[in-house]
Amino acid sequence: MSNHRHFILLVLVAASSHFIISCTSVQRTIKPPDSWPTTTLDEQGFLDYYENNTLDPIEGIWTLSEYQDWVNVISGLSGSNEYANVYRFAVIKDENHPNSFNGYILNSRRQGWPVGRPKVKFAKMGGNVYEEIWYMNDYSTSILNVILDEGMISYTRKRASYPINYSKETVLLKVHPSSANFDITNQETTSTGSGFLIHESGLIVTNYHVVDNSNSYQVHFPDNNITKSCMIRLKDVNNDIVILSIDDFDYNDVSTDNIPYSCHPQWE
Repeated sequence: MSNHRHFILLVLVAASSHFIISCTSVQRTIKPPDSWPTTTLDEQGFLDYYENNTLDPIEGIWTLSEYQDWVNVISGLSGSNEYANVYRFAVIKDENHPNSFNGYILNSRRQGWPVGRPKVKFAKMGGNVYEEIWYMNDYSTSILNVILDEGMISYTRKRASYPINYSKETVLLKVHPSSANFDITNQETTSTGSGFLIHESGLIVTNYHVVDNSNSYQVHFPDNNITKSCMIRLKDVNNDIVILSIDDFDYNDVSTDNIPYSCHPQWE
């Protein structure tokens, strides 16, 4: 009896819209308002809510990461910075406002946002379009329309501080509940899930619990009837995220569309 586990990942080529807006960032001492609301739910409380209620697609646990490129217009020097998992937050329906949802901090790598404090609000505009109201460090708001596409939201902000031009991509990834149902039972069972191609070299992001306790991995592109082996490149158990790399992969075999995400050169 073999004790090897195996899983198959159905891969979707993710598409998303980018929104270009202007913004500025200022470093300052943060003083929260005297009456800032919080939630009494901890992460397990949110998980219980998600398990026992019918959810809007925006509801769930999310992570936010940022990828910033910069260029000096005088010297021509350029570079990039990656800030992974800056925030982890739980989005839940606002019982007092129909079609509104509040995002509460579960973990923050930046000063001034303790666990339980709201960081973002979403208002459903129709279909998969939401108005995102993001609370800035000074508790002012940044408002823009976003498109939720298969558990991911992505947009780009551009700003200039002479002589440096900046372009920052913000990626919100829904890590729970997953966009697909998974069935992991015993060592003889094949587990399945869904994921997203994030680079043409064959990098895929999915939930870590899908591959946990497995030792062989395959991805399947149902629209093209193509199955490939893959390996784990990076895993974040605490945030339930894993990045897989497909072996012997040619992106043109599965799609002709551009992937609207960028990766640090070390991952290409």
